[in-house]
Amino acid sequence: MKRWLAMCVVWLLVSCGAPQPQNTAPQHASIVLRAEQLVGMVVELDRKRIEINQSLLVPYAVNMRGVEDLPGEQLQTMVLKVSPGSHRVKITRGDQVLEELTMAFMSGQARELRIRW
Repeated sequence: MKRWLAMCVVWLLVSCGAPQPQNTAPQHASIVLRAEQLVGMVVELDRKRIEINQSLLVPYAVNMRGVEDLPGEQLQTMVLKVSPGSHRVKITRGDQVLEELTMAFMSGQARELRIRW
């Protein structure tokens, strides 16, 4: 009986102490920029400067059946991948600063920033 109890205790300790499987795939966060006219704007993400051109834009659609195109579907869209944490974002058009803020992200999170000018 003592031997059986000792085996159960050992089995319990071994099974609980084993390393748990983890998803080690890198999880990025995303900033989705949307505006009527993104082309020509400049995004400064932390210390990285990105001039927005037509090739950086991505299609955006709500894709709801039975609904005509929504006004938001006509906006230009760009997606920036960022690491989790806090990031400083500054958006300019020429000499005019349109947005300047700090955004915090968790792994896998996406935030949309609608730019109006």
